Amino acid sequence: MRAMLGQLTLVATRGLMATPRLWLAELMRTLGRFGFGSLLIAVSVSAATGAIIVLETATYTIAFGARDILGGMAGIGILREFGPLMVAMVMSGWVGASNAAELANLTLSGQVSSLRGLGADPFEVLVAPRLWGTVLAMVLLALPTDLASVGGGMFAAKVVLGIGPDQFLRSFEHWVKLRDVLEGFLKIGVFGAAIGLISTRAGLQTRGGAKAVGRGVASSVVQSVMAVLVLDITVTLLVGGRL
Repeated sequence: MRAMLGQLTLVATRGLMATPRLWLAELMRTLGRFGFGSLLIAVSVSAATGAIIVLETATYTIAFGARDILGGMAGIGILREFGPLMVAMVMSGWVGASNAAELANLTLSGQVSSLRGLGADPFEVLVAPRLWGTVLAMVLLALPTDLASVGGGMFAAKVVLGIGPDQFLRSFEHWVKLRDVLEGFLKIGVFGAAIGLISTRAGLQTRGGAKAVGRGVASSVVQSVMAVLVLDITVTLLVGGRL
């Protein structure tokens, strides 16, 4: 554990130091691959998450005769907590695994070492663009995934519960505040930083051949999920509802 934390600190520090000289072409490629390339799956998962949250919330709001607050209560849960969390879980397996596998292959094939031989800094060429690209990609995905979540919840409320969009949105507008949206954006940015850092470290530390790539990818996904859960609790305790 101590060794892993030291490696993560080293990657983060050197990545930040290389940021002013990072390769913009690699940053844009990362944004396109991890952002636009993940849009469909992130939106799909978010829409399903919104529908599930509305159905679960309705169990209690309807039981207590509070149908009018369903949109607001579900919206707070979606935007502040479950939306960012579900996107981060998906991205841990989608983006994190892809990033770790690609860097692992580059490391094992000697291409990372070759960059040093050519006088280029791998942290400027590969690491910093991927770290920032992952964070930016997830932050940019926040808006469409939030809209998809709310849309999925509104659809479930209408089809299953008979609550119309007007009633749902009135409740949503009354109860949901800007701080709920900002907290969700903060969480998804923090989650993106963790996923990018952990997957990059896993790729760079891969040693031992093809089997090591699989182990590194699996380790990256598990560690990213655990980090996301810990960070979710931490951010909630520090700023939950107080932004």
